[in-house]
Amino acid sequence: MIKKLSSNQFRIESGNHLMKMFSTMEEAGNALQIIKRNGYTKSCFIGRPNPSFEYYK
Repeated sequence: MIKKLSSNQFRIESGNHLMKMFSTMEEAGNALQIIKRNGYTKSCFIGRPNPSFEYYK
């Protein structure tokens, strides 16, 4: 699901979980297509609080 936060902030959510933020609806839509096509439901990070790597599963 894409949620518009402002004119230049769109977030992809899975339930109440933030997956990724984008600056345009087009970018968010393209990413959501990839996420759905591959069946991703989780975003994962290596290294916190400033992750050096991000992946989806």
